[in-house]
Order: sequence, then C-alpha cells, then structure tokens
Amino acid sequence: MNRSESVFIEIFKFYEVHLSEEKEKQTMRKFIRYNLRKEFPDVDWSDTDNWYKLPITERVRFMCDNKTIREYFSKRSRLTESSLKKKIKKVKEENHIEERTKIRNHNARVKHNESLDAYLSKETTPEKDKRLAAYDRALGELSYKKGASLAAEEVEIDHIALRALIKFLENEFSIEVDLDAISRCLIYKREWLENKDAVLKEDAANISMAEAQKKLEELDFVKKI
Repeated sequence: MNRSESVFIEIFKFYEVHLSEEKEKQTMRKFIRYNLRKEFPDVDWSDTDNWYKLPITERVRFMCDNKTIREYFSKRSRLTESSLKKKIKKVKEENHIEERTKIRNHNARVKHNESLDAYLSKETTPEKDKRLAAYDRALGELSYKKGASLAAEEVEIDHIALRALIKFLENEFSIEVDLDAISRCLIYKREWLENKDAVLKEDAANISMAEAQKKLEELDFVKKI
C-alpha cells in the first residue's frame, strides 16, 4: 500500500465507498478512529499519521481482516462481495502479508526461547519453574518442527503417489506439476530450518524463504500446459 492522504482516505478508497455528504464522512472517520484506538490502544490516535508508523502487516490486517471494519465498510462499498474478496487477496499478496507474518511468528519464537534460556540459567529460578519452562520450550519446538519431516515410509508413499498423479495428469489433462519450483522451495525450506534460532529481517531474501514455505503448505505447483 502506498501512503495516501490519510488513514481515512485510504480505507474509503480501498472499499470504494460512495461519500456524498460531509456529515457521513465525519461519522465514518469517527468509526475508524474508535476502532483504531480499540485495536491499537498504545498508539496516540490524536495524530492519525501514526497509522503509517505501524508495520504494513498491522495496517493491512486492520483494513482487510478486522471484522468490525470489514463488515461496516462492505455494506457501504460499491464493490460486490466477490470483487472485494479478490481485492483483499490481491493487496495481501502484493504486500507479502502471509510471508511477513510467518517471519514475525518465527522471530517471536526465537525471542521467547532466548528469554527462557535467560530464565533457566538463573540460580534463583525454582526447580518447578525450570521444569515448566523447559516443557514450554519443548512444545514450541515441536510446533515449529511439525510438518517439517515425515516418517521414511510416509515419504516413500507420498513420492510414489505423487509420481502416479503426475503421470495421470500429464496423460489425461493439459496440466503439469512444476517439479523445478518444488526443488527450489525445498532448498528455501532447508534454509528456513537452518535459521530456526536466528531473528530474521523482513527483507527480500527472507520473504522469498517464507513465500516458499507458503507454496509448500498450499501445494501451489500445478499449472496448465
């Protein structure tokens, strides 16, 4: 999203709201400001320029996924429901929202583990708390690794099933599975796992890693020939 005149204008334009009277505009501005304060209570919303100090993930999430905002402006939008869904999907993809969120979740886990390490290393930490903290960390690691690896027999079954499916699709339909893309994404996946304990910047390289993770999760490798 490019910086526009104000947070109000940005939301009005996004939802393509028809505004005919100044009184109506004021009502909508009040509604947006009220929900901004509710969603981001630590931000001073007397200065709405603070909207542009929020991370892009938070701005898009508020504008597109905040249930109250979305329902309110959907009813006042000139767009059809399907057109609005496409527009929301497009802005999320253009700003790599899912990838940035994945990086942020990764970094939150890393920082959580660092704070646990500091807590566990203190001599004054009760033994009971140490056990609970260690258990908490183990659960976090398990969640991070979930889906990262499969048992050998499952991998073999999936591989044979995939080859059979590819053969069927190529013989019966004009469809191709992009094996090269799968290979590239798996390389990124290995890099992602190798950096599991490092804080990642939201730069192009790490967004590409997160994007590869997303493609692998969604199995986004089938295309028409």
